[in-house]
Amino acid sequence: EQNQYFIAYKQAKRRDDDIAIVNSAFNITVADNLIRDIKMAFGGMAPSTKLAMKSSKSLIGKQFDRNVVDFVCKELLEEFKLPADVPGSMVQYRQSLVISFFFKFFLTVDKELRGSIKNVEDSATDVLCKEPITSHQMYEVKAGSTDNDIVGKPIKHKAAEKQVCGSAVYIDDMPRVEGELYLGLVLSSRAHAKIIKVDTAKALSEEGVEDWIDHTSVTQEGNKFQTGIIRDELVFAVDEVFCHGMVIGAIV
Repeated sequence: EQNQYFIAYKQAKRRDDDIAIVNSAFNITVADNLIRDIKMAFGGMAPSTKLAMKSSKSLIGKQFDRNVVDFVCKELLEEFKLPADVPGSMVQYRQSLVISFFFKFFLTVDKELRGSIKNVEDSATDVLCKEPITSHQMYEVKAGSTDNDIVGKPIKHKAAEKQVCGSAVYIDDMPRVEGELYLGLVLSSRAHAKIIKVDTAKALSEEGVEDWIDHTSVTQEGNKFQTGIIRDELVFAVDEVFCHGMVIGAIV
């Protein structure tokens, strides 16, 4: 419809490939500078997407001007209260995103209706334009290819056929065998600390426990693995841990 505007926003920790902390959608119809209809929805402020029913209803018939921003911000904060122990935390930040999204929406619509807004606020209406996505595909070049087949065929993944037809066998598909052992990792609960002593007596006395393994169970070189250029990562911590969750040893 004429003078109807729909805009959606999303705020995440990363620009691409990340779930939203809070997202929103606004749909408004303005006629004679009066708000004839408005719908506001927010995600990340409740277990599921929530419509701002009370705030939207209170805006019907109001003048679409600067005064409406202060009014609706108070209404939204009241309607989208979050307890201090809400899953995901960041209570104040998520509430600030709700009113920030509305302010951004107001400026965008105000600019459309009046043709311009203050220079200091104009950047808030900018739309993020992403560059075209680029990627690559590996191909094998076969000897004796013709001029019309110089590229060849895409390199097939070794397990592709088994995966697409459902015959691939995964760990959870394998039947248990008699005497099968399980390994449980013992991880550091400190971000940085020295290992003074590891007392395994109580664990080894439990029924079914067979052994304890740590860096003394393998060679010095065998305790290293490579994730980058240098092979300097440790399988098991030696004398000191350098991050929370670093592997100290394992119970078998």
